[in-house]
Amino acid sequence: MRNGTVLDADAANAAEVSRGLRLCDYNELYAATGRNPMEVVMESFRATPGDCYVFRYRGTGRPVSIFGCGAGSKGTGVPWMVSTPDVKHCAREVIVLGNRYTNMWQNKYPLLVNYVDARNEASMRWLKALGYSFIRLHEHYGAARIPFYEFVRI
Repeated sequence: MRNGTVLDADAANAAEVSRGLRLCDYNELYAATGRNPMEVVMESFRATPGDCYVFRYRGTGRPVSIFGCGAGSKGTGVPWMVSTPDVKHCAREVIVLGNRYTNMWQNKYPLLVNYVDARNEASMRWLKALGYSFIRLHEHYGAARIPFYEFVRI
């Protein structure tokens, strides 16, 4: 990729992304879990061994996104991604990569499903660009009991 590279995630770069989250991702993780978002990122990293990656931005040499897909219930996959503000410098590449990895995950899990904070417009635009559909608004989701959309890709 022109503006960066994808690497297998490790604990160091997972921690680096978690310390510099975009505000919208920080708020989403806190609203969903009621826990420290940095801990949630590290837990997600550990829960997706072999299926967790970082996008390293060439401009700074630092990771700007971490993403993965874990096993959900009944054979579903649970895709996730969080980013730092520097992701704006490589948005096109992140969409291209998102499509590539989503297709790879769909070979493993026919149904991909997760939830996104209804306030997180940046993530919702990214999900739409990757062909995910928003199937249900949950008015009182997560620890904060605020609106989240359930999204899927079949």
